[in-house]
Amino acid sequence: MESLRSWPNRSCSSSLVALAAISIFISTDLAADEPGRGAVALLELGECCGDLSWPAAEELILAEIEAMGLDVLGVPARGEDPARADLAGAGIESGAMCAVAIYFDSPEGDAVLDVWARDQESGDSVQRHIALGPRSDRDAASIAAIRAVEALRASLQELNLDLIDVDVPEPEPEPEPQIEEEEPAEEVEAKPRPDPEPEKDDGQPMLGIGVGGSGLGSPGGVDGMGGVQILLAWRPWWWLSIHADALLTVLGDEISDGGASSTFDLATFRGWLMWEIRPEGILRPAVGIGGGGVIFWSTGSGDGDQFDMRTDRAAVGYVGATAHLGVAVSDWFWVRGGARVGIALPEVVLEFGGSSVARFGRPMVEGFLNLEICFL
Repeated sequence: MESLRSWPNRSCSSSLVALAAISIFISTDLAADEPGRGAVALLELGECCGDLSWPAAEELILAEIEAMGLDVLGVPARGEDPARADLAGAGIESGAMCAVAIYFDSPEGDAVLDVWARDQESGDSVQRHIALGPRSDRDAASIAAIRAVEALRASLQELNLDLIDVDVPEPEPEPEPQIEEEEPAEEVEAKPRPDPEPEKDDGQPMLGIGVGGSGLGSPGGVDGMGGVQILLAWRPWWWLSIHADALLTVLGDEISDGGASSTFDLATFRGWLMWEIRPEGILRPAVGIGGGGVIFWSTGSGDGDQFDMRTDRAAVGYVGATAHLGVAVSDWFWVRGGARVGIALPEVVLEFGGSSVARFGRPMVEGFLNLEICFL
């Protein structure tokens, strides 16, 4: 019986086959333990920059990726600013083909998602930077995890890599706000807008000083006369004003009878209570009543020795009514015109040699026009 050949006596070809089998077994085992194929590197930010990290979102991303059958490698971040972290370098150093980082751009700022993926055969890579918005919603971490998986899938598809076979659940759309339709408003009949009522209390009384001219006369033998007038107006309330005027004739009347003649002049001093019909606007009418006194004087002369040169004076009372229209050219400048009718108490009689030649004051009619400066 022939004995078996010892190991050293085996052929060279048999040795090569054995070595090849051992090499294939070792390489297969190493390939199975290679972490890069189908591995995702998750950048851990808790140690380096805790204020900017989002641990809740990192845990959910880790769970979502592991549920897909992929390995997750935790890679500690370097530095203090995650926005400047080398995500591609972290993925390459860990041997992973994908890397994910989620953080906040400031302690109270918005969430940011960074995704990097690489084709290990061709060397092509894709990197995405996605703004997720504020973390105010209680489900914000879950939504961020879903967004991370979606971005990871899109990056792998762009590189023509298909490592994820599990369907990623779509985030539920937020319900659209319901807008209640407003009932159409009832048609309102257009009506003319009434004129605004004058202000009842303007809080600032008006004080005015005026000067102007006046013409006056009276039936009974005295023709018209002309004079100058000074007016003071004060309005304590919007509906009432108090006026005071002084009138002095500068163009008196000349009365003649036979061989005698006499001049006739007067001066008046009166006060008025005025009702302001319209205290606002450009045109401001008013009416009122008043009273005061009138001083008359006359100087007479005659032909020859029949009359001597003599001056007589008389003072009487006065009551009357007035109406005027004020034109407010500006807040401080007015033009005021009007008329007055009154009676002298008693009536003034002019006599020559004991005979009456003229009467004055029943009634006394005058018209005036003043320019006024108002102080408010």
